[in-house]
Amino acid sequence: MSNQVRATERYDELDALRGIAALSVGLSHHLSVFQGMPAGSPYQAEAKLALLLKYAPTYAFAAGHESVVLFFVLSGFVLSLPAFRGQRTSYPIFVVRRFARLYIPYLAAVILAFVGCAFASSHAPPAMVGAWVSSHWHAPPTLASLFDHVLMLHHFDTSTLSPVFWSLIVEMRVSLLFPLILLAVTRLRPALSLGLAASLTAIRIVVGWRTHDDAILDYLTSLHFAGMFIVGANAARSFASLRAMFRGASPWVRTSILAVAWLLYNYGRAVGHIVPFSDEWLVAPAAVVFFVAAFESPVGQRLCSSRFAAFLGKVSFSYYLVHTTILYASLRFLAGRLPVDVIVLLSLVAGLVFAYGFYLAVEVPALKLSKRLKRTSKAHALTERISAVPPA
Repeated sequence: MSNQVRATERYDELDALRGIAALSVGLSHHLSVFQGMPAGSPYQAEAKLALLLKYAPTYAFAAGHESVVLFFVLSGFVLSLPAFRGQRTSYPIFVVRRFARLYIPYLAAVILAFVGCAFASSHAPPAMVGAWVSSHWHAPPTLASLFDHVLMLHHFDTSTLSPVFWSLIVEMRVSLLFPLILLAVTRLRPALSLGLAASLTAIRIVVGWRTHDDAILDYLTSLHFAGMFIVGANAARSFASLRAMFRGASPWVRTSILAVAWLLYNYGRAVGHIVPFSDEWLVAPAAVVFFVAAFESPVGQRLCSSRFAAFLGKVSFSYYLVHTTILYASLRFLAGRLPVDVIVLLSLVAGLVFAYGFYLAVEVPALKLSKRLKRTSKAHALTERISAVPPA
């Protein structure tokens, strides 16, 4: 089968997979409420369950950091598709469209978290819970912190408002470099472009041995994650072949591939404790296997074709941006009024409901603006081609 990506094919299954991964991030943060419970806490049973889920084979459904790596790989996959379909976009239009798609929802989420923290920080968190709860929104946010989040010009503590905002900063930084990434992927053989990606990680590790400058390491960490985008772009270039190979393999081989990918995704973090950043390089190929499984595995097809997965795919970005704001606000405003486990469950549901409203109010207009810019780019390109035709 040809590696050529079909121009009209849309990967709805991958939208669903992104939604499931976003919910996994949310579950990881909700379960963190029960980690490190002090002695005598009435929530010891919940703490034991959270610890069990952290090491059980089902960890993938609550794997926060691993899901973020999957997002980066998927972004590289999706952003490279237009080029592999023969579509061209100028760099300024690409950057402006990414700005509209990412920054506008991000900015709205930052303002929402800032306001939420300003009001909720004066409320005490629930008693007898782990330090994770009290370490967030424990003080009113400063205007300097807000400006840092808005401008994203230097290294700053992104966890003061939400522990997810760091990944949006990485996403936007890498988006500025993505045309260069795409150039490398299209001009180099897969082994060479993946070697380039690995070299970015090696640079981050070596420099980390020589300096403790947080600003330098922050930017180099973004370059390390750019390697995940390169993995995704390579997967997009060869996706038809990857699907055909998986489809043509024997059931035993397909099961073995899925089992290895599941193990890497669940337990790759153990290797990361020994070799820095190696866990992301174990999760990235596992993510590509999951992309293929979403189309070619019966279980993956059923999981990604459900109505709930489709809903998650629609609101995934919005949910990712706002779920911790809903969780932190719920824990502080409802402390002492409801049991913590009830608050956590209500927050999980409320986060999905609020994410849908955020999607309609913020993300949809941002998407429409991005698409309008795309149409403007196409019209401009057509005008240029017409004007370039010599007169008869």
